[in-house]
Amino acid sequence: MGTVTLDGAPLPQGSIVFDSADGAGGSSIGEIIDGKFTCLSELGRKHVRISSSRETDQLGPYGEKIIEEVIPPKFNSKSTLTAEITSETASQLKFELTSK
Repeated sequence: MGTVTLDGAPLPQGSIVFDSADGAGGSSIGEIIDGKFTCLSELGRKHVRISSSRETDQLGPYGEKIIEEVIPPKFNSKSTLTAEITSETASQLKFELTSK
């Protein structure tokens, strides 16, 4: 359905969520692998959230590796991304993200 890059390189792994912009429809989620994703979403205007995490060298209180979000909040928890899903654009979505 589309591609996701971070700082010009394909996002290795992550997830993408399409939420109905008007709140009337549901959400759709897809998996990102090597910068490519597929997701079945209803047509219409969507708010988009993209997420990707990785283990750090830091340890938590129980000795577990701490996981950190790679994608800045402006693209996930406080996302400003939108997309218009039509039958023509559904397979051509491209999200070019920056880590700054």
